[in-house]
Parts: sequence; C-alpha cells; structure tokens
Amino acid sequence: MGWNERLTDSDFTNGRRLDLKPQKPFEFELYEYSPGADALAEFYYEAFPLMRDDLVQALQAAGVDNLQLYSATLRNPNTGLVRNDYKVVNIVGLVRAADMEESEYIDMGGTGVLGVGFPNLVIDERKAQDLLVFRLLESIADVIIHESVKARLETSGFKYLRYLPCGNDGSRAA
Repeated sequence: MGWNERLTDSDFTNGRRLDLKPQKPFEFELYEYSPGADALAEFYYEAFPLMRDDLVQALQAAGVDNLQLYSATLRNPNTGLVRNDYKVVNIVGLVRAADMEESEYIDMGGTGVLGVGFPNLVIDERKAQDLLVFRLLESIADVIIHESVKARLETSGFKYLRYLPCGNDGSRAA
C-alpha cells in the first residue's frame, strides 16, 4: 500500500504494523492560532499522529521500540514556514489491558471495547505485556505509556505534553 487517500485515521489507531513505503514525506498544512505564534507542540494527535523528532528520540531512549516512523513536512501557507522535524507515528500494539473490575468507566458502545470512557483507568499490568507504549483496545484513542517513559519525558523539557494518571500509577499521554 502506498500512502495516499486510501489511508484513514483507523490505519493509525488499530495498533497493527503498516506495510507502507512512502515515496515522499506526508504533507500537512500548519495554521497559526494567533498571529506570529511559532511554538509547535511535540505531539499532534490527529488522524495521522505527528511527533516532533526530539520526542521520538526521547521515547526511543526510554526503550520504546514499537513505533513505525514516516517522514512528514509541515507547511504554513500563510507564512511560508516549512518544518521537516516531525514524523507520522504508528504505535504498534493494541492491548486489552484495562482492569474493568477496578476501573471506573462508561461503556458508550455496550461492548467493552473501542469506545469506553474512563474517569479512572486501572491497567492490568500482566495484560500490558511489558510494552512501554501501546494503544488501549477498550479506548483506542488512549495512548498508554509506562511510568518509566513518563519519568523520562518529564525530564526532557517538553512544554506541551500532558498526562492523565491511571489508577495504578500508569499514565495516559494527552
């Protein structure tokens, strides 16, 4: 599969390894939220998750080894700004790891997977399979990171990363 309009957001949320060999970088348009703003977040969680290179490097230095990375170009059509220091990131690993007996949740779909909302999420560490970063099957929008990865990221000086705590001291990236 080549990268083009056939890709969807579900390609980057299903936790499966992608068989992509793009001929050129993914391209995205940047828009300023306020005139002259030049600070860009380390992580954009859109249909195609984008991470700045220094965040990718920090994750890898923390031992994360289940990321597929694809070059990206970000352009601001109004200012001409071009950034090539981001990657489209596929997090390989979709794990049914929520401890549903210990967690507080709202099962919006009634199936216990994909669309569960967690006011208080408790991870069953046995089911997490020693992964340092993964997507949660019960709520695929949630990216779960191990406490050791969170600690490493917190010392790396990232200004815009936010974490939501899990009930058992794990963290969800936000």
